[in-house]
Amino acid sequence: MDFKCYSNKIEASLVASKKREADLWACVLTLETSIKEMEEEKISRDNEIESLRQKVSKLESDAKHDEGDKDAKISSLERALARVWACVSLSVEDLGNNVEPSNAP
Repeated sequence: MDFKCYSNKIEASLVASKKREADLWACVLTLETSIKEMEEEKISRDNEIESLRQKVSKLESDAKHDEGDKDAKISSLERALARVWACVSLSVEDLGNNVEPSNAP
């Protein structure tokens, strides 16, 4: 009878070991799935970060271009203003030279 009892204990231990092994394999599969999902999320975040970097780079480039355009417009306006001022100055000089003494009081 001791042999039968001993055999039952071994068999119960073997069943428990197989259940623990199955539970461990389930944990391994869960971990592998989680790792794969995290890797996919990382790739997605990396792609999003790269996309944002490209957008920032384009915005910086556009800002530099706009700054150059603004400087060119200001320079053009300054030149136009200088020409107008020169014309006004000449006109004032002409007026001063061509004005005959008036009968002003």
